[in-house]
Amino acid sequence: MNYLVTIAILVGIILGVMWYLFGERFDKKSLSPKCWEILHYHNKERFPLFLVHIKSILAGIILIILAYSKFKYKNEVIAFIGGAIIGLHLIQWKDEHDFIST
Repeated sequence: MNYLVTIAILVGIILGVMWYLFGERFDKKSLSPKCWEILHYHNKERFPLFLVHIKSILAGIILIILAYSKFKYKNEVIAFIGGAIIGLHLIQWKDEHDFIST
């Protein structure tokens, strides 16, 4: 059964990369490099979006570890992480939209 989890992880990573490359990526001409830099790394007044990416990667690692474990409450942990990711990205989307619109 562990080989199915490994295959699922690899397929998920590939699909995630494809989703970004062909679906969600900003048109490079729509944002200036300075705007992108401020938005992601150097705007001290807002929570840096770089940390959002780090948190999502950590959540993914935790979910992968849970997939291999027999932890009693893993469904609850998965649901919590999923809810946190949804909430985080909803507010990130609003914040990006507000920032880009100004």
